[in-house]
Amino acid sequence: MTQIHKPAAWENTSFEDLLACQAGQAYVADQLRGHVDPEWTFRSDRTNSDPCSYDLFEDGSLWFHSNAEDEIWADANDFIQQFEFTGLYWDECENRDGLLVNSMDRELLIHLLEEEEAREFFKRSGGIVPWVELAKVVDGGYETVGSFEGIEDAKASLTDDGDYVASNGDNPWKWGFRVTDGEVVEISPENM
Repeated sequence: MTQIHKPAAWENTSFEDLLACQAGQAYVADQLRGHVDPEWTFRSDRTNSDPCSYDLFEDGSLWFHSNAEDEIWADANDFIQQFEFTGLYWDECENRDGLLVNSMDRELLIHLLEEEEAREFFKRSGGIVPWVELAKVVDGGYETVGSFEGIEDAKASLTDDGDYVASNGDNPWKWGFRVTDGEVVEISPENM
């Protein structure tokens, strides 16, 4: 007979409580060789650490898969309140002196909070969102478009057709963008 165990944080609660959320149902089903499909899965981009991921379910519950210890949260919004991003960067930049945020954390935040609020949450949790300078290529030169917080805001500002360059460090123009009929495509500045 298979013995079903609960996640560590749920040991003092009933199985009824655990099974009240879809992440808990998935956790128990997994032990019984069953499966409950999440709505979304966010995987770590870290290649030098143990594989981990977040399964987010339709009811807002979350299963954090980790080699150390799996966690089940009835509300993913409660889970993210424990995040600390001190010294981590939201976007790549030339003068970056810390690690980029793990893509699974970033994607989960954006999914739960939307892009702008996710960046604000990231900053409140100690993270760094670099400013991006954006310019349009005009007659072989550059015409400044503006300064934006994060590359996503810079890209979102691109409405006019044409080639654009962006930088958030001392070296000029790390990114290039081409806008055609409102569609933004990231390219190398050298390919403009």
